[in-house]
Amino acid sequence: MKKTNKYITTGLLIYAITLLLKHLIGLPEFIYGLGLGISIALELIGAYSINHDISKFKNFKMNFYKRCFNK
Repeated sequence: MKKTNKYITTGLLIYAITLLLKHLIGLPEFIYGLGLGISIALELIGAYSINHDISKFKNFKMNFYKRCFNK
């Protein structure tokens, strides 16, 4: 059995939290849409990473964080 995919897990967690907050406290539509969009994007990246190598994506992300936060 493969190791759990952290992108899919995070996407599902964000989706569940967004739905829960929408029903409990009534989130504004912008924040609700933003949460759903981020969760769908993470789930798609996770589904793609099951069969493909995403090391280029991880390296790009790491270099981006270094450029932004090491100044």
